[in-house]
Amino acid sequence: MKPAATLERVVAWASEAGATELVAGRAEYSALFGEAFDDERHFERRMAGFLEWFVCDRPAVWLGGRTPARARYEEALRDSPEEALALRPLTESVLGLFEVTHLGATSVGLTELVFGVQFEVLEALRPVGVAVGDVVE
Repeated sequence: MKPAATLERVVAWASEAGATELVAGRAEYSALFGEAFDDERHFERRMAGFLEWFVCDRPAVWLGGRTPARARYEEALRDSPEEALALRPLTESVLGLFEVTHLGATSVGLTELVFGVQFEVLEALRPVGVAVGDVVE
C-alpha cells in the first residue's frame, strides 16, 4: 500500500475517533506553527502538515498518550501483520537537521547532519523553496 494512502486511512480513523481532539490539536498546531488561513498560497500544504503532525507526532489523550499512528499500528500487529508493516513508518518520525542531497520527482534525499544517516523521503510534491544543499529541520 502506498504511504500516502496509509496516512490518509489513519487520518480518517483518527478524525472520526478523536473528533474533539482534532479541534484541540488544530489549536495547538496553530499556536506552535502559526495560524493557517484558507486564502494563503500554501494553505493545503500546511493543512497536510497539520494532519501528518496530528497523526504521527502528537500524543493523543484519548489514546493514552500514544499517537494515532502508534495506536493503529499496535492494533494491526494483533489483527493484520500486512497492515502493520504499512503503518510502521508512520510511527518512526525522525527529528533533526538534514541537508537536502537530491530532489526527485517523488522523493527527497536527506542526510542527517549529526550522525550522517541518509534518508530517502517519499514526497508526493516537490517541497516549495527547497534546493539541494539546503539545511532543513
